[in-house]
Amino acid sequence: MKRYLVLFLVLMTAGHAFADNTVISDEFTSIGFWGGPKIGLTMIDGQFGMLVGSEWLVTVNRNLALGGTGWNLVTNVDTRDAIEDYSHLKLYYGGFVIRYIAGTENATHMTAGLMLGGGSFSFRNEIFGSDDQDYKRSDALYIVEPNVSLELNITRFFRVNLLGSYRLALDVDFEPYEMKDISGPTMGMFFKFGYDFQKSDLEKIEELWEE
Repeated sequence: MKRYLVLFLVLMTAGHAFADNTVISDEFTSIGFWGGPKIGLTMIDGQFGMLVGSEWLVTVNRNLALGGTGWNLVTNVDTRDAIEDYSHLKLYYGGFVIRYIAGTENATHMTAGLMLGGGSFSFRNEIFGSDDQDYKRSDALYIVEPNVSLELNITRFFRVNLLGSYRLALDVDFEPYEMKDISGPTMGMFFKFGYDFQKSDLEKIEELWEE
């Protein structure tokens, strides 16, 4: 797994190979804490569905972000005729996310990242019902989800990401569904709240603490 993460970082930053700026700088300049809700439109088994979720990140030097994220399917996606007594699909997933942020000092800039995690796939009759509405068996999934986004700096404390990703669902073993049926693209928005503490900010906090 570590080899894949290293390879991904190398590919993401290949265009900057001859620049002085690097993803992981030798000098620490800032640390940030960001998070918030997100909403997306996805394709599952050839049907549209709506996902809601959240994402929480720690940023280092304003260009490397590490954290966690998750999605939950909240609209009705019909099951196939072979599934008796249950009318809709049920899906949620999440995991670890790593992201490179390019040109964060600009009002509009790009990000690229990768989520590695897992989730659960099953069936249900109602979104908000009793436990009897849920199918008693679920299938555990492994999820790999590369993503890119256009990030807009609204204020120093608030940013909006227009995101696109592709969910690759692995180890799907729930007949009549296969990997290609649960995999699919997602387009959405991430409402990102937080702040990047610069080195000078941390020094001021340290001075006030000592007083």
